[in-house]
Amino acid sequence: MRPLSILIVSACLLIAGLATAEPLEGRSIFIDAPEGRAIPIKIGEGYEPGEHWAGIVSEEHQRIVGLYPITVAHGEAWTVARGGQQTLTIIRDMKDDRAPSVRLTKRDDVNAIDVFVQGELFTTYHYSNDERKPYLWPVKAPGDVSVTRDWPMGERESSGDHPHHVSFWTGYGDINGNDYWEYGDRTGWQRTESIEFGSGDACGWISTHIVWEDKGRKPVIDEHRTFRFYASAPDSGERLFDVDVRFTAGYGDVKFGDTKEGGMVSVRMADALRERGGTGTITTSEGITGVNEAWGKPAAWWDYSGTIEGVGTVGIAVMDSPTSFRHPTHWHVRDYGLMGANAFGYSHFYNGVKNGDHTLAEGESLSFSYRILVHAGDAVLADVAGHYADFANPPAVSIK
Repeated sequence: MRPLSILIVSACLLIAGLATAEPLEGRSIFIDAPEGRAIPIKIGEGYEPGEHWAGIVSEEHQRIVGLYPITVAHGEAWTVARGGQQTLTIIRDMKDDRAPSVRLTKRDDVNAIDVFVQGELFTTYHYSNDERKPYLWPVKAPGDVSVTRDWPMGERESSGDHPHHVSFWTGYGDINGNDYWEYGDRTGWQRTESIEFGSGDACGWISTHIVWEDKGRKPVIDEHRTFRFYASAPDSGERLFDVDVRFTAGYGDVKFGDTKEGGMVSVRMADALRERGGTGTITTSEGITGVNEAWGKPAAWWDYSGTIEGVGTVGIAVMDSPTSFRHPTHWHVRDYGLMGANAFGYSHFYNGVKNGDHTLAEGESLSFSYRILVHAGDAVLADVAGHYADFANPPAVSIK
């Protein structure tokens, strides 16, 4: 087995090779965004690595009256702004002793990366090649409680079903006949070939190359998965991150078979938040509530929210980007707490009338993008619809 390559990049620095990268310092950007919500905004691409700040400059007094952080990772410049029409002047990083707002650190003894937002542990990315697939666990909401199930990685809750439901993960049950969902005779491996990560004041990130192998460890398909974890105000009651999944057929043609067993992103809710045996409620962008009406239906977003004793109402929403393959995706959801974005299981979702098989010819790629909102309150109080609007139609940005 080839060794795992790990590259640690601090402060969201670009690794190398942007020969045409342009500086950001001294430029002005105009942002036109809705008021109120904290919105991740991609400023542009092709910029020099590093941390910057966008200063709101008073035209009357020519002084900085507010600041937004800008993080450049892999040439992409990102910020998190709170709406309105604003003209910002970009200045270079102001060095101080503060830890970045989003800090990622690798544990010394295991293949795991902790993600801290505003100094609090939000989640941990686990990627040991001794396990079948990588995953995020825990995924914490306000109140320092995980919205995803602890078992089988940690202590067992009341449920002990479906040991392949590992908190927050990517999996699919039929790729060239191999199973990357359940654990059985056809089960393959998601082997981490390389991983990079970094920290910043606007975002932290993880970028990883994963080779999906059959049960005999023969490569089947390549995946590049990227997480961007965004900064948020300590009192906001929410955490935002994006997940981009891109498959490339690098070892021959690849068929994604039609099965309900899968999710390009998948979530297993904490037992207290499930619909059956808990307090949870499923809500979709189409106004549907409850598993019986919502299972297998297409929707731009889904939310699973409920009440945890001593904490209050919390939940998690998964939003499907209009750029994703077969948007709006269909959803494999269960009342025991499962939520998965499934673009292929049409025969199950349409009672055999449609077929969702899809074949990638060698060299072709397939992409999915999602925004995840971990929040206080239910789907309405958390304004999931508003967050989705920000994701699907990003605020207008111009730079000069």
